[in-house]
Amino acid sequence: MLSRIAVISSHSSDLEKVRTALRNPLRYTVREFLSMEAVAKELKQFPMDLMLMRYARFDERQVVAATAARRVFQNVGLVLMAKEIAPAARAKVGGIERLRLLDESLETTDLTSVVEKLLRGDGSAARLHPRVRRESSVQIVDTNGLTHRAQFLDFAQMGARVSFQAIKTFKPRESVQVIYTSSQTGKVQRLEAKVIWSAIGGGLMEQFMGVKSQTAGLRFIASY
Repeated sequence: MLSRIAVISSHSSDLEKVRTALRNPLRYTVREFLSMEAVAKELKQFPMDLMLMRYARFDERQVVAATAARRVFQNVGLVLMAKEIAPAARAKVGGIERLRLLDESLETTDLTSVVEKLLRGDGSAARLHPRVRRESSVQIVDTNGLTHRAQFLDFAQMGARVSFQAIKTFKPRESVQVIYTSSQTGKVQRLEAKVIWSAIGGGLMEQFMGVKSQTAGLRFIASY
């Protein structure tokens, strides 16, 4: 049986990448809508199994929209895609069942596997290695070999969020090394990782001095 996917998106050149990822006539039936109002109006003619919503930016307003969509469409998998994602907004939707938030600039290649996982009914609470809060120290070594002291915000098998202060600004796709002491074994762990997203905060004085308070999402690649 074909899975029915509703794509809610404005027209843009980047939409073609999403279409390509979902172009499998033996597996999916895809319909595109310009708004949630159009989805609600035509839902009887297109009962969907999964809904994909694209945003230019995902922030607090989109958190409200995602929460409302989860409440209204209780049995539907939800995929949210945005080119810019506010770190606080990402954290707020992290625990919503059967919902995935993807950085469209970096993770469109993961779209098909994410869709398949949600169509199987896999939920965030059912993940083998759920994300847990962690506040221990960690060292981040950049490509120039410089070490930056940081703090974990949360941690999972395949990635983590960290906060730190540095003159350097970390960029998406940048390779780093993560060094920390395991809370379970006491051993020093060394992981290769990629920066998935980063956000700069801090006050005017910090920025005047050249030091930036940063939060970053890391995806672990390998251990050694």
